[in-house]
Amino acid sequence: MAELDLGVSLFDRTTKSPKLTVQGKKRYQQAKILLRQAERIKSYAQGAVKKVEDQLIIALNPLVPLYTIDSTLEKMAQKFPYTQIKLVKLSGEQLSEAILNGEVHLGINLPSKAVPDNLDFISFYELEWVCVCSPDSSFADMAFVDNETLIVERQITCRNEYYVAANLANLRSR
Repeated sequence: MAELDLGVSLFDRTTKSPKLTVQGKKRYQQAKILLRQAERIKSYAQGAVKKVEDQLIIALNPLVPLYTIDSTLEKMAQKFPYTQIKLVKLSGEQLSEAILNGEVHLGINLPSKAVPDNLDFISFYELEWVCVCSPDSSFADMAFVDNETLIVERQITCRNEYYVAANLANLRSR
């Protein structure tokens, strides 16, 4: 029936088992695309009925490692395959303001000050920090270094402990 409607031969029937012609292969690929599009339209419609967001914008503090949320993002992608997830890097007060202004839907931040009264928060991951200093730094002789003291000094944040270990080894060899 499709061959008559399209006016092309989709199958080569000269052998025992029919095979797709060149035109048949092209129409087959197009049909697969149309079926995926139909499935996507159906999913969008179901999402609209269930009030699923088309897009979720998440603000992420640059110091929060992506591995802390990658499994959650993967689960979200599986459960809501047509919801686009956009990650935006913002820090501190910029992140809080973006939430309050409706520019982002969710923020993942490192606590620095008290959480603003009009924002809710939950703790979902404990991030371990390793602080090091050069042996000739004024910090090396201090029993305790508070945040106020650190704020005025240069700080370097490393990506992982292997990087830290390599740089410590370099510092010690000097």
